[in-house]
Amino acid sequence: MRRSVERKSEAEMLKAYPIAGRLPNWYFRANETSANAWLVEGSDVWGRTVARQGANQDELLTQCVKEAAAVTLRSEPISYHENRLFLGSERLATFDYSIVDAYSNGRLVIVLLNYGDYPKAIKRCKNLFAIDLNGQVNWAAQLPTQTRADAYYKIASHSPLVAYSVASYECEIDPNTGRIQKRLFYK
Repeated sequence: MRRSVERKSEAEMLKAYPIAGRLPNWYFRANETSANAWLVEGSDVWGRTVARQGANQDELLTQCVKEAAAVTLRSEPISYHENRLFLGSERLATFDYSIVDAYSNGRLVIVLLNYGDYPKAIKRCKNLFAIDLNGQVNWAAQLPTQTRADAYYKIASHSPLVAYSVASYECEIDPNTGRIQKRLFYK
């Protein structure tokens, strides 16, 4: 049986989880349970929770934030309209150019912008990005060429991340760094 879950207010969340601002809609707390033993917990406004135990409070908080981001990316749909990127119903980011494709890899949101929207004076368009849940660019994908006009026009595969460039390269891109792992010239 399904039951509806009410969204908690920021004031309610801050009473129980006073650490805010690490991830949208998530709040965290850290309690020392015994000498040099910590329990770090997080909850979002919908009641989803994460927790870690250990000796290093800062490291545990970092791990909880990463786990909370993964929970959010697994459960909230990624969508886009023109140049706006959404996670669920919340706007995650706005770009200068329109979005061609976007998806979650479980840790980041991979976004391909329309290279045709870029000004003609820009020959090498860095238009494939990874965005974190704060809407910040984590990386811009490396292009396969250094000297000629190039940009990505299609994401061919999500896992592994493979994109096609207008300079006729098929590139496998490391989803953690944006660096090209393999490239194949196909023209």
